[in-house]
Amino acid sequence: MPAYLVAIILFVLGGVIFAILQRNNYLEKLPLDANEKVLFEDDRAKFKAKSGTGRWMMYPWALIRVTNRRIILAQGGFLGKKHVLRFLIAYDGPNFHEGEDASPGSILKSGRQQLITDRNHIRLDQEKERSIIKIFPRSEDVEWFQIAEIVIYPRHLEPYVAHLIKTLENK
Repeated sequence: MPAYLVAIILFVLGGVIFAILQRNNYLEKLPLDANEKVLFEDDRAKFKAKSGTGRWMMYPWALIRVTNRRIILAQGGFLGKKHVLRFLIAYDGPNFHEGEDASPGSILKSGRQQLITDRNHIRLDQEKERSIIKIFPRSEDVEWFQIAEIVIYPRHLEPYVAHLIKTLENK
């Protein structure tokens, strides 16, 4: 069998396995926890995330859902109607335990990262005369595969300030 044919078969097989692992990784399939309610959604925002290695990754076509316990960051496709989950950020309440879903293997399998923070680590800032929201993890030791910082470029700043940021002086 020619080498190029083996490469094509392995590529297709890898794509099928990846699609099977990712099939339930959509915002539309994520259930809310008990006593959790959606406060607002921002469907025209974008965000970027910095890994523990210092590399930034931009996520356009984002849908950001803020609940009373979590910030859920998802990315839509150019023509798709579903939004792929990228980050689940717990900022209030016991949404998951420390260390859960934190290994590189589980991140690769689920396609998303879970981050624990609190309101003191969510800040309002400025970037090129534009208001942005910066989110930092509660833990100061960030591994190379974990997220060190998330920056949200909101369409409208008011709901974020009203629900997430304690005071504007906490810069």
